[in-house]
Amino acid sequence: MAGPAHADTPGLVAQWRFDEPDGQSALDDGPFGLTGQLGASAEPDAADPVRIADASGGALHFDGGELVRLPESSRLELQAMTIQAVVRAPESPGAWRYVLSRGARGCFAGSYGLYTAAAGGIALYVFDGRRYVVSAVARIQDVWDGRWHQIAGTFDGSALRLYVDGRPVGAPMAAPLRVDYSTTSQSAAIGSYLGRCSLSYRGDLDLVRVTAGALGPDAFATPAPGEPPAAQTGDAPVAPLPAAAQGTTLDAGDPDGTAPATAPGPRPACVIRLSRTRVSPHRRTVVRARLGVRRVTVVARRTRRGKAIAKARTSAAGVARLVLRRPPSGSLTISVAGQPSCTPARLQVRSG
Repeated sequence: MAGPAHADTPGLVAQWRFDEPDGQSALDDGPFGLTGQLGASAEPDAADPVRIADASGGALHFDGGELVRLPESSRLELQAMTIQAVVRAPESPGAWRYVLSRGARGCFAGSYGLYTAAAGGIALYVFDGRRYVVSAVARIQDVWDGRWHQIAGTFDGSALRLYVDGRPVGAPMAAPLRVDYSTTSQSAAIGSYLGRCSLSYRGDLDLVRVTAGALGPDAFATPAPGEPPAAQTGDAPVAPLPAAAQGTTLDAGDPDGTAPATAPGPRPACVIRLSRTRVSPHRRTVVRARLGVRRVTVVARRTRRGKAIAKARTSAAGVARLVLRRPPSGSLTISVAGQPSCTPARLQVRSG
């Protein structure tokens, strides 16, 4: 599904295919070896995305609380860039959900990011320390329809452009600026934003690629697997897709990055943290879920909408005591009933 290696792509910085059969590494087969780590630690944990099969190898499934942590490398500090990913989800992951983030400042922006924006589609933004500029945003129905789509966002130092399956989205967005790396963190991640908010992706991801410089439309002519090529007539340009929202510029707001001045960003969401990330199957076990939210119900299920295996109310301290009487092998999703803004956790149930 990921297509050819493109190791000779001019300006290639990194590409992650997720074809490893197992383990905690997401190998980078680009020139600098920026190999990522699945989850929050070097050992399996609740933040690990799930490896899935695809037509040509592997991909990753994210359920809203997982990530691939990338190295804090100056190689990702780019003043012109192309960010590509192959994505799939049956519905929008929600607003402000990240496919890739570089840096973080407060609860609203990194140095750059490929994310769903406020409209829930997909967009690329860049940040100059004072304002962040967002490209045209793809419509939900053009990206999140249960099929694989190739997404590409480019910034050439003067304008942002977005492409879906090789087709431009809306109009270019003027952005004559230098990307700021001095006031944001050096964190980088696939499937998450490592700032004050939990803005995790939901869906499947295959090839993710970062290139120095803005590639032209011809670089995106190869569609995602199972998708028809972009319609062209001879040398006629491809007709742009309508945008859910045109490009925009937003002010950074407070110097500490707590809130943008011109538009409200997402509120920090609660995150479930477990006292343990692995338990033995078919054995009574107590797991404490800490989220800092009082008097809500925490539920353990095989799937997000499956039958509850255990449930408990959080205390005044925001801690729930889940009693797993005979948990089945596999993994359990730990979520908060009626609180979609709370990032769920995953509990592995296996022997050894």
